[in-house]
Amino acid sequence: MSAWERWIFRLLLSVLIGWEATLAGYKLSLFPYQAVDFFQHDFLARFLQQGGRFTDPSWPMQIGSALGLRLPPGLERTAPLLLYQPIVLPFFRALALFPMSIAYAMWLALSLLLIGWTGWRIARALGTPPLPVWFALGLWPAIWHVLLLGNVDLLAWALMNLGLVALLEGRPRRGGFWLGWAVALKGFLIFAAVPWLRREGRPVAEGLAAGLLLSGLWGTLWVGLEGWIFLLRHLPDYERAMEMFMPANNSLLAGLWALAGPPVLDEKGIWFYGLLYPQLILPPRLIYLPVALLLLLFAGVWVRRQRTLPLLIECGFWLSLGLLLWPVSWINYHIYLFMPLLALALQSDRLRPLTRWMFGIGIFPLTIALSYGALTASSAPYMSVALLLSFTRLFLIGLFLRAASELRANNGSGAST
Repeated sequence: MSAWERWIFRLLLSVLIGWEATLAGYKLSLFPYQAVDFFQHDFLARFLQQGGRFTDPSWPMQIGSALGLRLPPGLERTAPLLLYQPIVLPFFRALALFPMSIAYAMWLALSLLLIGWTGWRIARALGTPPLPVWFALGLWPAIWHVLLLGNVDLLAWALMNLGLVALLEGRPRRGGFWLGWAVALKGFLIFAAVPWLRREGRPVAEGLAAGLLLSGLWGTLWVGLEGWIFLLRHLPDYERAMEMFMPANNSLLAGLWALAGPPVLDEKGIWFYGLLYPQLILPPRLIYLPVALLLLLFAGVWVRRQRTLPLLIECGFWLSLGLLLWPVSWINYHIYLFMPLLALALQSDRLRPLTRWMFGIGIFPLTIALSYGALTASSAPYMSVALLLSFTRLFLIGLFLRAASELRANNGSGAST
């Protein structure tokens, strides 16, 4: 990349980050109404402390009325059905002992400490100074987005990275254990374990099983067996309720819907439909499963034909595939790619020019985070964000594939990272 090309790249990226920073400041000024993910957990905790039942799906309306606040209508339908609620519930019950604003401030402070500590662990594992890693995390709008939402993705991200660090350090059971907790919160993170399952299957699988089992038992302590039965029984209701969020979804399912899906009404009352509708109408849910299985098969065959691939680069490939194939996949899930992307950046001088170009181009859609709501609404009735981000994840799959092949060919010892 020439000097003027680097200058243009940095200018465009600075403008994009500046715009995202402006949006972040605006959304922070609207507290508490933008921290909706935090409040769906906070509301439940306060409801239970007042004697409510976990299996009462009306709790968002009941506690909202008592507090003089209301979750967005879409979250009122989906919040009681989140499968990971039992695992994080005790943490939010502890925070709910404090006034709401103080509870959120405490969550924010703990989250910042968690980001800093995780960044330090990542830097140490990759043999790079922590300051540039902290700077990259602090500069990334995807991190701001998760912080402002009050999202538990930060906890899942930290657990996943804790697992990856342990795996890189040669501790497969411990790494699998922490990954098991991460998978209990966000199921698609099982894809992050694939490179180590291929090499050290049994100990990693044992760690994963132990983490999943212990997290399930931990959740059972707080909601009982009836709580899990309630969530599993209402899983189809959750899937139907999630259709209203399809325009902001970034998965393969959303991409198919954005191409030729039928009309769907989002939570703000805006109609969306596929780009080719009504000339071509496809049933996205029926097409999604065979296409997902086909992509998974191709990925498995390709990786099986390779010899030793760089672990973190292969991990980035599988994670990108997981983000694409998981039916519910949001823009803030890009935070999970931080460690593989950092590993790729640290080895970028060993990549071919086209691959470095792909890496640079991919930074731009990965930087968009807080703008997604405005982009979604302004492009109605077309689902432009779903289309853009689902294709971005296909692009990332291709980037990690190319990078893995080139790094393996250039240096067989690169398999360590």
